[in-house]
Amino acid sequence: MLPLKPFYFIRHGETEWNRQGIIMGQTDIPLNATGIKQAHKAKDILGQENFSIIYTSPLQRAYQTAQILIDDLEKDIVSEDLLKERYWGELEGVPRAHVKELMAQDRLSDAETFVNFEARVLKALCQILNTSHVTPLIVAHSGVFIALTKMMGYSSLRTSNCIPFLFKPPEHKTHPWVICNLSGEETL
Repeated sequence: MLPLKPFYFIRHGETEWNRQGIIMGQTDIPLNATGIKQAHKAKDILGQENFSIIYTSPLQRAYQTAQILIDDLEKDIVSEDLLKERYWGELEGVPRAHVKELMAQDRLSDAETFVNFEARVLKALCQILNTSHVTPLIVAHSGVFIALTKMMGYSSLRTSNCIPFLFKPPEHKTHPWVICNLSGEETL
């Protein structure tokens, strides 16, 4: 179970593979020019928020985003392997349009299962929230966002690149987590 502490979350900025609809998984792709602009825009939004530390996936698209977010700020970045995107095996580098076809051919044998991925994400968040004495910002991936929101009972939430969120724990155990989009923009 996730510790009942607030945290900020942002998906990395856009990459060329995002733009082209190609599955990245753990393939280490850098931000493109649009992704860099998105991170600077998100920095303006997050500059008004109260976080003191950033935990980021070590994959360069997330780490680059984190570096832009703290440029000129006195905040620490901690790289956390458990925040990496889901490993998709043979599907990494494949256009999303071909995924259903490959899944029908049972081509996911070397991919990380969603259950194992979700357990890894939960472990990362528990470690972060249990050791942070301040509200952290987590910079990661769309798969991490999906796993997190599913754990919280939201089955169909998605996010675009570089949209900052504040996750607020429930005020009572019968209430859901509150997920606040800080940008005011539509998400996917």
